[in-house]
Amino acid sequence: MSHTPHDRSYAISSAAGGFLLASAALIIAAACSSTSGVDGGASGVGGNASTSAAATGNASTGSGGSAAASGSGGSTSGAGGAVTAGGSSSAGTGGTSSGGTSTGGGTGGACTAPLTPCDGACVDTQENISHCGECNAACDSEQVCQMGDCVEPCEGGLTSCDAECVDTEADLDYCGDCETSCGAREVCASAECVCDADATLCSDAACHYTDVDRAHCGECENACDVDEACQGGGCAVVPIPEEPYCEPTLDWPLDWTTWEFEILDIVNQLRAEGASCGGEGYFAPAPPLQMDPGLRCAARMHSMDMVERDFFDHTNPDGDNPGARAADAGYDGGGNGENIAGGNATPEATMQQWMESDGHCANIMRQNYRFIGVGYYPGGEYRHYWTQVFGG
Repeated sequence: MSHTPHDRSYAISSAAGGFLLASAALIIAAACSSTSGVDGGASGVGGNASTSAAATGNASTGSGGSAAASGSGGSTSGAGGAVTAGGSSSAGTGGTSSGGTSTGGGTGGACTAPLTPCDGACVDTQENISHCGECNAACDSEQVCQMGDCVEPCEGGLTSCDAECVDTEADLDYCGDCETSCGAREVCASAECVCDADATLCSDAACHYTDVDRAHCGECENACDVDEACQGGGCAVVPIPEEPYCEPTLDWPLDWTTWEFEILDIVNQLRAEGASCGGEGYFAPAPPLQMDPGLRCAARMHSMDMVERDFFDHTNPDGDNPGARAADAGYDGGGNGENIAGGNATPEATMQQWMESDGHCANIMRQNYRFIGVGYYPGGEYRHYWTQVFGG
C-alpha cells in the first residue's frame, strides 16, 4: 500500500465548500477558519480523494543534462587583446574579453566595471540619462535614470525603486537604497536595517525575540532543552492540563515532543519573515506563537484519535470540531484554526506540505493568532499524523 502525504486545514472564513486536490505527492483540502473558536463546521467533510498507488513522486532528474562549459586556451589577436575564462578573442587596442563575450575598448584602455563604453566614453548606464540601461537609450527630458531604468523623478526626498517612490530612510523593502531589504525582526531606521524594539542582535548576526526564542531564551545563545518552551524569557516545560480529556497525553514520548517543538520553531521563523500564500495573498511578518497547554492537548488528542479510529478530518466521528476539542482541553481563548496533515515523517517535510497549500499557509501566518498547540502521533493509514491548533 502506498502512503500519500495528506493534509487539510480548518479556517471557515476562507471557503464555503471543501475541495480535494489529488496528486502523487499531496492531497489537500480547502482551508477554513472559525472566529468564534467553537463552531463553524469543517470544510471538505465527506470529500473523496483518490491517489495512484503506483506513484513514486513528481520530480525526476535526468543524467547527462546540459552543462556550462568553460573553454581553455582562448586566442587573442590585435594589440593588447586579453582573454579570461577561455573566452574568444577580441581585437582592438585595449579590448577585453570575459567569459566568451568581447568588448572593444576605447582608445587608451578598457572601461572598469561598472562603467560601460558608449560612444568612445566610459559611462554608468545605471544613472546616465543618455545611456540608461544600455548605450544610446536616452530618457525623456523630465525623466531621470535610476538603476538602469528611465523613471519620473520622485518628490519630497523619496527615491524611485521598482517604479514606485519610496522613503529609503524607513522602508523595509528598500532600506538605504533600492537593493537592500531588511530581514526578519528588523526595521529600517535612518536608512539602516536594525533589530526592532523587541528583538536582540545575537552573534549569528540575526535578530531574535529572546522572550520566546527557544535557541536564545532570555539572552543570546541560551538554548532551552528539547522538551521546553521559552516563555517570558525563561525555559519551562509546558504542563499537561488537569482536564480528564488530556490524561492520555501525560506520558508522551520525548521524540514526539521534540518534533512538536520543531514545528513551533519553524512556524515562528516563517512568521518572522512573512510569506506569500498564493490565492490567500501576502502575509506580513507576524508576532511569534507560544505553545499553549490546552491547545497542545487538543492537537495531540486529535492526531491520536485519527489514528485509532481511522479517519482524517477536522470533525471526529462524535461530531466534535476543533473548537469543541479545545474547550474539552480547557482552552478558553479566542477564535481558533486547525491544520492537519498525514504521510510525512519529519517536521520539515510536514511544514513544507502545509506552506505549499494556500489555506494551510494562511492559518500559519494569521496576525490574530497568538498561541499554538502541536500534536504528533504515528500509525494508521498514513503512518504519521500531525495537527496544529491555533488560538487568538
